[in-house]
Amino acid sequence: MATASTDDKYAELSKQIDSLREDLSKITETMGDVARMEVDDARGRVNGVAREAKARGRRAAHRARVEADRDVELAQNYVRERPLTAVAGAAAIGLVFGFLTARR
Repeated sequence: MATASTDDKYAELSKQIDSLREDLSKITETMGDVARMEVDDARGRVNGVAREAKARGRRAAHRARVEADRDVELAQNYVRERPLTAVAGAAAIGLVFGFLTARR
């Protein structure tokens, strides 16, 4: 037969197990909160880097567009100033291209 002392020990053990369950539940909840905060932080960093990369891409595209416009203007000026040289160069390039692509 169980004694009062044994019953008290089982009751105390049961209380401790319940306390451990509560503590584990709180730890799990806290770990979930920490994980969510880490995910949010990482998401913020990734979004910041993506915005920065997008802005750099736009700046690079703008610079390329400006340089291309400038190069087109230089080519147009060259053709206006030296029309015979430009026509002769275009003809030479056409002949070379024709020879390279002609079937034999």
